[in-house]
Amino acid sequence: MLAPDAARFPSPLRTVCLLALAGAGVSCQGDPSVLGDVQQPPIRRTGGHVELSARVRSEERKPKVRDGTDTEDERIIREAVRVDTAGYVYHPRLLEYTAGGLFGLVQSDFESSIAGSDRSNSDDGETIEYDLTAELLNQTVYPVTLFAHRHDDLVPRPFSASERQVLSETGALWQYLDEVTPTSVQYTSRRLKFDPIDDTDVERDKSVDELNVETEYVASDDLSFDLDYTRQSVSEDPFDIDYDVNDLRLGGQYRFGEESEHRLDVDASVYDQSGSLELERNQWRNRLELKHSDTLRSWFQTEVTNRSQRGLSGDSIDDDTLRAAATLEHRLYESLVSQVGGYLEHQEFSAGPVIDRTSAFARLDYRKKNRWGVLTANYSIEGQESDRSGRNQIISVIDESRTFVDPDPIVLSDPNVVESTIRITDVTSLTVYREGTDYRVREFANRTEIRRIPTGTIANGETVLLDYEIRNGADFTLSTLYQRFGIRQYFPSGLTPYYRLERQDQSISGSREFAPIPEDITAHVVGIEFVGAVVQAMAEYEDHDSSIAPFTARRLGAGYTHRFENDATGGLNARFTDVDWSAPMERDRTFFDLYGSYRHPLSERLTFESDLRYLKQEDSISGNDEGLGLEFTLEWLFRQSELTVTYQIGRFENDFAENATSLLTVNFVRHF
Repeated sequence: MLAPDAARFPSPLRTVCLLALAGAGVSCQGDPSVLGDVQQPPIRRTGGHVELSARVRSEERKPKVRDGTDTEDERIIREAVRVDTAGYVYHPRLLEYTAGGLFGLVQSDFESSIAGSDRSNSDDGETIEYDLTAELLNQTVYPVTLFAHRHDDLVPRPFSASERQVLSETGALWQYLDEVTPTSVQYTSRRLKFDPIDDTDVERDKSVDELNVETEYVASDDLSFDLDYTRQSVSEDPFDIDYDVNDLRLGGQYRFGEESEHRLDVDASVYDQSGSLELERNQWRNRLELKHSDTLRSWFQTEVTNRSQRGLSGDSIDDDTLRAAATLEHRLYESLVSQVGGYLEHQEFSAGPVIDRTSAFARLDYRKKNRWGVLTANYSIEGQESDRSGRNQIISVIDESRTFVDPDPIVLSDPNVVESTIRITDVTSLTVYREGTDYRVREFANRTEIRRIPTGTIANGETVLLDYEIRNGADFTLSTLYQRFGIRQYFPSGLTPYYRLERQDQSISGSREFAPIPEDITAHVVGIEFVGAVVQAMAEYEDHDSSIAPFTARRLGAGYTHRFENDATGGLNARFTDVDWSAPMERDRTFFDLYGSYRHPLSERLTFESDLRYLKQEDSISGNDEGLGLEFTLEWLFRQSELTVTYQIGRFENDFAENATSLLTVNFVRHF
């Protein structure tokens, strides 16, 4: 017969505990208090809220290329209840959990009139969200985490119906917490659905199933090995994208020397992607770091890559690359760091082209405290030679990550980019941006510029993925000599004057078909910055002499923040850029951007906030843009209630249309 204390241990739970906790050295015999005294109740927290939100959006566009006005109106109401709880089952060391769920109703109405075509759509539906997490054996060396999440949101889109975005995610994580062989295994299944409330729009879906295994073997303080394996299945609809990925990486790290001052890293990886997007890549990389003394170090790197990829046009592209690089660094106290080095690279395509690249460089970085503050200076020189031979080859670039930062466009510097193949998506690869609506592409003699349209769906500062093709020329040698110099003086007052010099000398020999255009550059930049407690300012002038696109640029910026006596805070930031290109590509562009914010606590419970954004761009080639945006927010807090009212208005005009938008959002939340 069991002892009285042991009898309180239910037989099924006792069996589970014996099996699950034995490896952790926790006995389930006798009094279950061996798991630790339980001071808190099984349900530690319960709460939630009731919310009511309403959104009214109106947009108007007057095209300049035809008569008429395009309009869109949208109304969305959502009522929902959410409940959250946290606790444990039997004992916190056995299973702890957090759980939350939301259920509500959504009513939407959408009306549009575009180019004389009227559409309307109404829909009543429900919204469901949940967040579930369970941690089993969380104080053992092999904890398990189970999770399931679902988030449902209605996201407004310019001149399109709002889009319902539903993300569902389930998975499990197992860990082995050991100093010698730490290991984790995680499986995650994600479903992302885009469902516009306008039923004439196209629905989109993306699913990703991923298994990841990471483990490491620490043989000693100086020797360790690691393995990382990922299995991924991806499908996207309606883009007919369906592919599987197997990615395996094996690595090793070895420290040696009397004080383990040297290090060798070895890395081997196999990447296999099959399906609608095919890519195979085998790679071997070595890095050797030697510390010869406290002031002298060196690095040696080798890399061998074999790649086979199906391009955007459907052709197979196979190439082998061998690269070797070396760097020697010397430190003179903390004032001067000098480096010399170079690399050799051989790339051979199965279709015939061969590219040999060589480079050698030297760099100096100087930093010195002086009676006026701190002086920094740097100089670098690098020589490169690229020798190409063999017949022409189309090269596909897939998922190149780039970021839009106003006022500058994304620049593809290769002159042989095939403009018609450019495709831009967001980082999830689900949202496909449209040329003429979200961005514009313009080709120049030595580059391709991609500029975002402010009224499109690409935000300033957003990172996107680019796909495009390049015509790879043959039988030419391009030689380049880069030189860069910069100097700055930091004064204690916050003032920093600076100067930069960039020089490039290029020459080309051999065939000019599909070859890059050599460009000689001498650019001088002089400027000054000031950073104070409430004021920041900068002024910069650049004289960019180029054999292809010479220009002069003036850049100004200022910012001001202030705290008022009534506890209100405000700020204002402005940027101005003026760029003038001279022959052979005459072009003038000015850009002005103004941003202001103000926050005022009207009372203990009521707060007012406002934001202002104004931008104006004048471009003799791409046209003029001008826009103004205002946002006002009132937030009222009373005990467990929150009320937020936001009103946004915007005006934007370019060479194609005049746009006006307004958005009113009311959100009420009552916590319990």
